[in-house]
Amino acid sequence: MLLGNHRNLSTALDPDELEGYHVIVNNQERATVGPDASSYYLYGLSNNTVYSYQVKAILANGSEPLYSDVVAATTLNRTAPNSPDIPTKVTVSGGFVQVSVETPHDTGGVALSNVTVVVSDIYGVVTSQTLSVTSSGVLVFNSYGLNARTKYWISAFATNEGDLVSSNSDPLVITTTALQLPGPCPPPTVVKATGAFGMADTNYNADKDGIINTVVRRSNGTSGAVEVGVHVTGPDTVFLRCKRATSGGCDCTLYLISSESVPLPCYLSFVDGQENASVAFSMWDDQSAELLPSQVVVSPFGVDLSGQHSAVLHMDARQEAGFVSFPASSSVIYEDSSFVMINVLRLNGTTGRVTFSFESFDITAVTGEDYVAVSGTIVLTDQQSSTQIWVQLIDNLVVNSDKVFGLRLTGQTELTGADQLLTHNVTIHDDESISSAVPRKTDNISIVYSTGGEFEIGWTSTASDGVNVTGYLVRVSNASLGTFYSVFNTTQTIFTLSGLSARSIYLVEVAVWNHFGVGEYSDAVEVATTDATLPSSRFR
Repeated sequence: MLLGNHRNLSTALDPDELEGYHVIVNNQERATVGPDASSYYLYGLSNNTVYSYQVKAILANGSEPLYSDVVAATTLNRTAPNSPDIPTKVTVSGGFVQVSVETPHDTGGVALSNVTVVVSDIYGVVTSQTLSVTSSGVLVFNSYGLNARTKYWISAFATNEGDLVSSNSDPLVITTTALQLPGPCPPPTVVKATGAFGMADTNYNADKDGIINTVVRRSNGTSGAVEVGVHVTGPDTVFLRCKRATSGGCDCTLYLISSESVPLPCYLSFVDGQENASVAFSMWDDQSAELLPSQVVVSPFGVDLSGQHSAVLHMDARQEAGFVSFPASSSVIYEDSSFVMINVLRLNGTTGRVTFSFESFDITAVTGEDYVAVSGTIVLTDQQSSTQIWVQLIDNLVVNSDKVFGLRLTGQTELTGADQLLTHNVTIHDDESISSAVPRKTDNISIVYSTGGEFEIGWTSTASDGVNVTGYLVRVSNASLGTFYSVFNTTQTIFTLSGLSARSIYLVEVAVWNHFGVGEYSDAVEVATTDATLPSSRFR
C-alpha cells in the first residue's frame, strides 16, 4: 500500500522545521520516516482487509504534532508475490557459487513460504535450491558441482503460503574461475555435534485413507538448529509438494510427474536439542492411489545422513481397499452365444473405492471377425467385491477351429507374491456343422492372362472342406476410381472379363456362396491390362 503526498500537511513547512513523520495504521504507529519523505510503502498486510491510516508530523521546535486526515483503504485478494531482486554474488570459484537473495517485500497478501534459486547454463537448468523464508529476509544459496570457466545465469522466484509463485527475477550472470588447489586444512577444533539424520523406520504402510505417517530422526548429537529437507529418491516418476504443518512437521502430497503441479520438498526446522520431526504423506486425489507406484523411497537431504537414512512408503493394494484380479480359470464360450461375461474380483479388502482399466487383445481370434473389441474404466465402490466385463461375439457361420482372445487389466501395479491375475483368456468354440455352414474364404486367386481389354483369373474350389458350394461371386472394381465395376455370378472356378480399358488396374475379389449364405470375400488381387492392340482382322 502506498501513502501518497500528505496533502493535508501545511505546504509551508520546511523540512528543517520537522523532525520527521510517524505513519499510523489502525491507530497504531507503524513506522517513522525522515522529514524529506513524501510517501511510505506498507507490506505484510492481510488480503481483502480494510485498513485506516494517517500521518503525524513531528515539529522540531517541540510544538504539538500535526495530523493528516484518516484515510481508509481495502487491500485486494491475495496475489503472487513480487519477484525477488537480482541475486547478489557472494563467492565464486572453479566449481562453486554462493549467492544471496533478499526476499520481496510484497508477498501477495499472505506470508512467503520459500524462495528458489535456479542455476542455468546455455543448455538449460543445471541445478536449483529451495530455502524456507527466515526472519532476516536474506537467504544464502550454495551451488556445488559446477564446471570451471563456464558462464551461468542465476535467477530466483518466490512462493507464498497461498501456493502462488512469482515470476523469475532478472538473472545474475557469473563465470566460474579456473580450478585451484585447495588451501591447507585448518587444525581440528572441537565443535558441538549437530547429528546425522534419517528416517526412523525403513518401511511405512499407508492406512485405509491413503495416509502414511513417518518420522525423521536425529542421532549422534542434537546440538544447534538445523534445516532438514525430505524428498523422493525413487522412482523418478514421483515427486512431493509439501507445506509446514502446525505441529512443526510437514504435510506432503505425492504427485506423478505427468501432473501439472509444481514440486516443493519438505523442510523441517530442528531446534537445538530436538530429536524427531513428523512427515505425513498422502495421495493427490481420490484415484491417484491406483496410479502411483506401489513403493516410493524418501530420504532426508541437505544434512549429514545416518547409515540407514531412507524409508520405503508402501502404497500397494495390499491395504484394506484391496486389489482387483481376474479369476484363476479361463473362460470358454460357444460362438453363437452373442456375449461372454468375465468376472473381475476384488481381493484382500473392500474398504473405499478402487478404480481399474481394461482392454481386449487378439491371440488367435481377430477383432472384428470373431469378437468386438472392448476397453474402459470401472470404479468399484466401498464394499463392492466384484464386477463384470461383457464382450460381444461374432458368429460368422464359417466352419473353423476354436479361437482365443484375451483381456488385460491396465494401470495396475503387479503385486509380488500376490494371487493377482492381470490377464484372462477366452476360448470361442466354433459351433458350425459341415452340413449347414457357409463356405470359407478363398485366397488362392491367380491371373491366367491379361490383354489391353480383357483378363482371365482362376481359383481353387473350397468344396474339398466338405461344405456345399453353389457358386462364386466375382467383384471387380477400378482401382483408380475406387468404385465397384460390377459383381458377377459363376459356377466355374475360372472367370473371363472383356470390354475393359487398356493400361488400367482392376481389383478382383472372389466369394464362395451356397444356400446358407455368402462367405467372406477374398483379399483383392490387382490385374493390370496392357496397351491397346489392333483387332485380329480388318472389317470387310
